[in-house]
Amino acid sequence: MGIAKIVKEAFQDPTTDDDRWVAVEVAPHKKLKNPVTLAQIKAEPALADMDLVRLGRLSTQSVKPEEWELVLKMAGE
Repeated sequence: MGIAKIVKEAFQDPTTDDDRWVAVEVAPHKKLKNPVTLAQIKAEPALADMDLVRLGRLSTQSVKPEEWELVLKMAGE
């Protein structure tokens, strides 16, 4: 598991003609020292309001800076 970076910004999703669907291209940026599982994120009380926990698995989501810092800490970064 690791951190990805956006290499191509939003464009029409080529798998559908629905113009409400967009995609981005990502590339590997940095491998995490320790993977952080969904179970670990759900078990962390400080992340209870994170979109990933509240809304289920999403292809993209907002992550608050304090949430990101905690996930990185959990990864040993």
